[in-house]
Amino acid sequence: MNKRIFIDDIWEVNDNEFMIMGRVQSIINSNVAIKDYSGTIILTLDAWKYDLNVNDIVSVVVVKQNGIIKVKECNVLSTACRDEETTLLRNYLDRYNVEFFRKINSLEDSVRDFLKKEKFIELRNPILWVPVQEYGTKEWRIQNPITKETPYILLQSPNILNLISAVAGIERNFQFHPCFRLAEENSLARNDSLIEFTQLAITAAFLTNEEAMRLIEDMFFYIIKKHFNIEIEKPFEILDYHESMKLYSTDHPDLRFRKFYRPSFIINGYKYTGLIIPAYVNKKIEEFLINKTYQQDRENSNFFSYDENKTLKQKLGDIKADYLIDEWFENNEIEKVGYILLLPSSIETDIFYNRISKTLYPKLFGKVEKYKFCWIKNYPFINELEYDSQSLHDAIGQNIFTKRIRNSNDTEGIDLVLNGIEIASGGQKVNTAEEFIESLELLKIKDKQKNYDYFIKVLKMGAPPLFSIGIGWERTLLALFETKTISDVMVFPKDQFGNPEIISICE
Repeated sequence: MNKRIFIDDIWEVNDNEFMIMGRVQSIINSNVAIKDYSGTIILTLDAWKYDLNVNDIVSVVVVKQNGIIKVKECNVLSTACRDEETTLLRNYLDRYNVEFFRKINSLEDSVRDFLKKEKFIELRNPILWVPVQEYGTKEWRIQNPITKETPYILLQSPNILNLISAVAGIERNFQFHPCFRLAEENSLARNDSLIEFTQLAITAAFLTNEEAMRLIEDMFFYIIKKHFNIEIEKPFEILDYHESMKLYSTDHPDLRFRKFYRPSFIINGYKYTGLIIPAYVNKKIEEFLINKTYQQDRENSNFFSYDENKTLKQKLGDIKADYLIDEWFENNEIEKVGYILLLPSSIETDIFYNRISKTLYPKLFGKVEKYKFCWIKNYPFINELEYDSQSLHDAIGQNIFTKRIRNSNDTEGIDLVLNGIEIASGGQKVNTAEEFIESLELLKIKDKQKNYDYFIKVLKMGAPPLFSIGIGWERTLLALFETKTISDVMVFPKDQFGNPEIISICE
């Protein structure tokens, strides 16, 4: 039997007889393109003789002699259906680009190489564990089919296991770990929301936030330079959480468009988000902006501009916001110039503002950086202090292991943002039992302390200063490769409601 050769190896092997296996990609007269895992080749072949059709699976015996490939024999291994349903599925599966996933594999290998040079050890943690509720009470529960009890959960993150490993002596560890969370916002408008994802979890003892930030910056500099031939700016900019919320109404601002501020206002009991364009455009573009703002929300759209006397003029809408807008500019010491779009706060509004920013910002301020990272520091332990006592756990700002700043709701937690996408969350973690128990008390879940007895006992052994960070790997790939949706960097993705896309295609 002839040995199979991958198509991209054909020109490297000596003259011989061998077999090519793959899918028929196209047929044009006697030119038949066959594609396999490694590449595509065009063979001179009588398709009619072998009853070949596009998408059939074939094995072809060829002879290579003096660099020329000739077909000796062709066999159809499987005939492709040609109905509409199969065509839709075929079109969907064509998104699985082999070369693209090779690039992802190579990127992951580079991460491993970098971290191992920094003396990190790659661990493999279990997926099933007991309840941790690291990011709130909503966990995926797993039933034991024999006892019918639900003692297990799918981990929201491997944090607790990695921290224990660090205390035990594996003080620098990492892994690409599957994680499971209920999406915060089940909206089809989001393109980065997943219930199942991969986390690049990095944990280190005796590492300060500042040292860890430099490590992560060096890692991204290394992989982006190697794989995209771009030298990113470092150190990354650091923005205080509260400053970010004040200027951009989000904890993941896109600093490629830093001058386009996005303040929020409460007006008549409703929340509105503005987009500030701090420059003037010609009349045609101004009318275009007004028209697009109106089309976005015909009932609640507003558009303002400052004249040469720094007086605010309303050109669209009837909401009374002059005083609030003027006050915002004055409090933040920002020059009163340009335009202010004002729409009800929503994901759809954010997407609309993103489109405006990407189109207009380069025209006003020049070339935009391809990759812009920033750190968000002083993350709050509890996001909303007004939550009732039953909801504090679900209002947690980072996670239950984050080290709190004494006498403050702020923490030593940090987030990493890339092009407006929050790709990582981490920071210093508690390393004493007293600190951790105090955090449970603040969250009003001290009655669940027994669930963490094993972790508390580990801390009582004596724990070093601990740092950990979880990098959402699919979100990182989404930003680096600039794909349209997060599912484009995954195989067998699910939508935000947990439905596998391939099943939806086949229904």
